[in-house]
Amino acid sequence: MANQADPSMTRPTIDRLSRALEGAGLVRDRGNGIFELHPALTGYLRASIARAADPALLDLWTRAFVDVMARFAGALAPGELYEQRVPFHVHGANFHHALTQAERLKLDTPFAALVQSLAAYAQNTRDFAGAARLFTRLADARRDAGDEEREAGAYHQLGIIAQEQRDFAAAEQWYRKALAINEKQGNEHGAASTYGQLGILAGLQERFEESGQWLIRCITAFARCNDQHEAARNASNFMVTYRNAPAHTREKLAARWHEAGLGDLPKIDPNESPS
Repeated sequence: MANQADPSMTRPTIDRLSRALEGAGLVRDRGNGIFELHPALTGYLRASIARAADPALLDLWTRAFVDVMARFAGALAPGELYEQRVPFHVHGANFHHALTQAERLKLDTPFAALVQSLAAYAQNTRDFAGAARLFTRLADARRDAGDEEREAGAYHQLGIIAQEQRDFAAAEQWYRKALAINEKQGNEHGAASTYGQLGILAGLQERFEESGQWLIRCITAFARCNDQHEAARNASNFMVTYRNAPAHTREKLAARWHEAGLGDLPKIDPNESPS
């Protein structure tokens, strides 16, 4: 942050200061030149800068703070709950403050990274209401900015949250909002992801033929996008639907699979569930 706000602050100078703070127990070295600040120090620095700095300098420091917090949060987003719990406990207030400042300063990339990370943590802790508020905030901001791709992505995530709460009607509404945007934009990869979720959703409601149709549409779209990993993952989801379907529906699903030119049906894993 210091280097971004004041280029005269050299790396050796910052490192000497960081080592002194670490020795005092105020920061912890997390590697790669990043130090985790004790929350008491974070709050003190923020308050001190706000009192002492002129608006232009304050914005420079705020941008640097947002950038560091967004990169830190982004690195935590894909982690498991046990990996996220302590950093979010220590820095949760900083992440939320950074999010507010990113929105104020119209810093789109940090804003999206912070929302994604905070929402992922909320989902992992089963705070679905909190995750929904964050993705609604992202959807509204992206709609106002005319960024339809990220707006669609937020709707897709809201569908997943509703699905996890087994609010299937709401989940379908969110997925279809995302799908309408992706198809209008010609975003086949984004549409394929939503086809897959609609397939899983139909399967959870035992609408097996409909589930198979969505999943085949998903698989073929991912194949056209050369995303073999997602095509294979959704082929596994198709086989979960196939395994759970009654015999007469299995025949229809197998016929649709072959009509789509997908070759032989994959083998069924009896322990597999949709992902």
